[in-house]
Amino acid sequence: MIPKNKIISFLSRSNMNATLFTSLFLSVAVFTAIEAIPCSAVPANLVVNDNVDADGGACILRNVIVYGNVTVYNNAVLTTLDGTTIDGNIKAEGFCAIQLLPGTSVQRVDANTGGPIRVEGSFISSSLLVQYTFGGLTICGSRIQDVIYYSGSDGPFRLEYGPFCRQNSISKDIIIQKGSGSVSIDGNDIGGNGKVSIIERGGQVSIRNAKLYQLSVEKVNDKVYLGNVNVDDALITANTGGVDITNGDFNKLHCVGNSPNPTCSGNTVALAPVSALVAEHTVRLGFHLNSKKQN
Repeated sequence: MIPKNKIISFLSRSNMNATLFTSLFLSVAVFTAIEAIPCSAVPANLVVNDNVDADGGACILRNVIVYGNVTVYNNAVLTTLDGTTIDGNIKAEGFCAIQLLPGTSVQRVDANTGGPIRVEGSFISSSLLVQYTFGGLTICGSRIQDVIYYSGSDGPFRLEYGPFCRQNSISKDIIIQKGSGSVSIDGNDIGGNGKVSIIERGGQVSIRNAKLYQLSVEKVNDKVYLGNVNVDDALITANTGGVDITNGDFNKLHCVGNSPNPTCSGNTVALAPVSALVAEHTVRLGFHLNSKKQN
C-alpha cells in the first residue's frame, strides 16, 4: 500500500466530482517520496521525484519520469518503454534482467547481473557497464554517448543492425574482455576516435560490414572473422582459434602472432611500412599494399 503522505494531495480529496477525477487521472500524475518507491507502486504516466526499487518480479515503467535512480535486484525484470526518462542511473545486481525498449532515456546503466540485457531504441547519455552476465547484452538502434564496457560475461555481446534494427550511434570506446560468450558487431559505424577492444574472450568474434576507427582483437581462443570492414588502425594478435579477414579496407594493420596463420582474401592496406619485415608479412598474408594511400 502507498503511504498517504507520498501521494500528491489532489488524489486524496474526497469531494472531487467525477469529471475532475477523470481529467486528473488522464493527465500525468506526480509522485513524491522520502525513500525509494517500490516499482509495483508506479503506474504508467507518472512523475517520480525520488528513487525507484525493482525488488523481484516484473517492473514495467511506461511513460514514467524518474528524478532519481532505479535499482534492480532479487530476480527482478525491469522493462522501460514509451518515453520513460530516468534522470539518474540504473543499477542492477543479482540474477536480474533489463529491457530498455524504444523511447527510453537514462543517464547510465551499471549492471552486475546474470540475466539478459537488451537496449533497443534507447538513449544512454553516459556509460553502459555490464559485468558477469550469462544472458548477454544486445544493443539495437540506440545512442550511447560514453564507454560500453562488457567484462567477465559468458553471454553473447551483440551490436546489431538490420531490417528490424536501426544503426546504433556509439560515441566512444567499446571494451569487451574476458568471458566465453560470442561477440557480434554487424553493420555499425563507430564514429569519432572510439576504439573497439576485444581481449581474452573464449567465444567466436564476428565483425561484418562495419566502419571502425580503431580495432584491437587479442588473445581470442575461438574463430575471429572480419568481413567487409573499414578500419583506420587495426591490431589482430595472439589469437589461437583462427583468423579470417575478407574484403577489408585498412589504413594500418598489424596482424601478427596468430596461430594458426590467418586466412585472408580481397583486402587492401594503405600502409606506410615501418620495416621490410612488416611489409613482407602483410603481403604474404594476402593483402594488397595500396601505394596510392601510403603516407
